[in-house]
Amino acid sequence: MSEGKRFVVGNVGASKVYASSDEGVEKILADRSTGTQNLVVGIYVCNAHSTLEMHYHKVEEFIYILYGTGVVRDPNGREYKIGPESTIYCAAGSDGAHEFENTGDVPMALLFAHPAPEDPEMISLRKKK
Repeated sequence: MSEGKRFVVGNVGASKVYASSDEGVEKILADRSTGTQNLVVGIYVCNAHSTLEMHYHKVEEFIYILYGTGVVRDPNGREYKIGPESTIYCAAGSDGAHEFENTGDVPMALLFAHPAPEDPEMISLRKKK
C-alpha cells in the first residue's frame, strides 16, 4: 500500500478478510488500520443462493451492488429486487435492519460504506421472527 499525506492507494486483493462463511466473504478495504479515521468501506461477496441474515448496525450504511442479482429485505420483511448498480441506504439501529439473498447462480458483490463507529463491535444481529 502506497501512502501519501492526504490519500492512500491500495489493492482489493491485498485487503484483509474480516469474515468468511459458507454464505460469503467480507473484505475491509478501508478502516482505521488503513488510515481512514472516520470511514469504513468494504466488499461483501454473497455466494450463489445464499443469504446474509437480517442484521443492523449502530451507524448508518450505504450499499452499492457491483454484480449479481438478488433481493434485499427491510425490517418489515418487504422484498426489493436488486442487481448491478442498485443502491441501498440503511438508517442506524433496528429501523435500518436489512437482509440480502442472492437469488442468482453466480456470486453477488455488495460494496458498503459507513462511518467508523467508536465501538468496534458495531454489528448487532437482529433475531428473525
